[in-house]
Amino acid sequence: MVALDRALCETCRDARYDLHINYRQELPPLPPPPEDAAWLDAHLREHGLRR
Repeated sequence: MVALDRALCETCRDARYDLHINYRQELPPLPPPPEDAAWLDAHLREHGLRR
């Protein structure tokens, strides 16, 4: 049986992600749900803010 948590930790350590990722930085916002994104796109187009 593979210990997934151990395998993940070892992979991250071996790949040296700590040198490339700033773990203290805020996470980027998640994209909106598709229906909200469609509404926003239509709204911006209607007001000439998006082509």
